[in-house]
Amino acid sequence: SLIAVFPNRRLCWFIARLGVRLLVTLTATPLTVHGRKNLPKETPCILVANHASYLDGLLMTLTIPIDYSFVAKAELQNNVFARIFLSRLGTEFVERFDIQKGIADARRMANYAGRDRSLLIFPEGTLYRMPGLHEFHMGAFTAAVEANIPVIPITVRGTRSKLRDTSLFPRRGP
Repeated sequence: SLIAVFPNRRLCWFIARLGVRLLVTLTATPLTVHGRKNLPKETPCILVANHASYLDGLLMTLTIPIDYSFVAKAELQNNVFARIFLSRLGTEFVERFDIQKGIADARRMANYAGRDRSLLIFPEGTLYRMPGLHEFHMGAFTAAVEANIPVIPITVRGTRSKLRDTSLFPRRGP
């Protein structure tokens, strides 16, 4: 991926968005976005979205027009491709299983979010085979309270049926 060779975060985001736009175009995927006007342009915030498919993060790179960083599970650092790709985009990695590290990560996220960039968090923490919304981990909300910044909810629809967890190839559909 081109992102691996460019150290500039803005250029990496440009390339990522271009790649996702190409994927959406080549797969003839209808994409509908509502509510972009509700995103704060000047104030950092915590964006929280449901997590239904591996496509969710990709689509967020294309559809969210403000400067933000992903928050991702620390286990992704064990995958070389994911680690390079996500690190170049400025992703913050958090521990999900160690309570003490999780609390420290929430505080770190609060300090980070209160500065110059928003954070995008999938508070369900992982993908589940069962449909529907699952229990949220509290890190996103703890960080928002500590940083005194708003939480902006995002609903993602259609990605679970577009790319099922057992498939490598997307299906047709919006």
